[in-house]
Amino acid sequence: MQPMRFHSHHGQNIHISDDGNTATRTCSYAHGLCFGDRPLNQREIFLVEILSNQKGWSGHLRIGLTQHNPNTRFKLPQYALPDFITSLGKSWIMAITKTHKYIFRDDDLPDMDQEPGNPPRQSILGDGELIRTSCGTLKRSLLTLSKQSATATNQDSQLLPTDLGSRIGMMFTKNGKKGDLYIIVNGEEYGPVAKNIPLHDGPLWPVLDVYGTTKQIQIVQLTTSETLQTLCRDVITQQLSTQVFIEELPLPTRMKNFLKFDS
Repeated sequence: MQPMRFHSHHGQNIHISDDGNTATRTCSYAHGLCFGDRPLNQREIFLVEILSNQKGWSGHLRIGLTQHNPNTRFKLPQYALPDFITSLGKSWIMAITKTHKYIFRDDDLPDMDQEPGNPPRQSILGDGELIRTSCGTLKRSLLTLSKQSATATNQDSQLLPTDLGSRIGMMFTKNGKKGDLYIIVNGEEYGPVAKNIPLHDGPLWPVLDVYGTTKQIQIVQLTTSETLQTLCRDVITQQLSTQVFIEELPLPTRMKNFLKFDS
């Protein structure tokens, strides 16, 4: 799968560098919109790391999806929120803040985990160290603060979502004919923060606003070169609902362990 880069159509204060991997807001606090250079695939994680902040402003990174194609070079609003949604529509964008309630979500979106009678929602990322995505199997550690950033910023495990080194991502899943958007912050998923996204209306492009105190972000490439062995494992495990069925397969123990990601 083609690695994601930042699109050449972006806000007037954005500079793209590092072969399209880094977006920097060069002045002010606004006009910092940028896009992915291709649509996001279902169950593909788009992830960025905060490389630089700038004091003196309020607000932080915004991230989400839009069905407006940046290839058309349409006129960009000054801000992602609320301008992008109210003026252009067909966009689902969230604001990241310092607090634990940092996902800006629709007021009418129910908190499924709190409604009595509903079973606990299963994580779309799973509970193990390995995460299955449309780009292959990834290590959960890739979604968290890098060791280099931890050393440079002297941060501990209580890293705030807006701190240097924080990794912010998103993924959408298909729910019938509609889509659900999830935000991923330092390895933890939140959502769905947007539901009933009309998937048949057009592709979904990553859109970000390098806004306020957030000054520079970099795409964390999660695409992997899968071996034939791991590709076969993904195909087999996708046909099995639980690991219990793996034990019932007429296979050697070593192969069963490989299917269960134990080797």
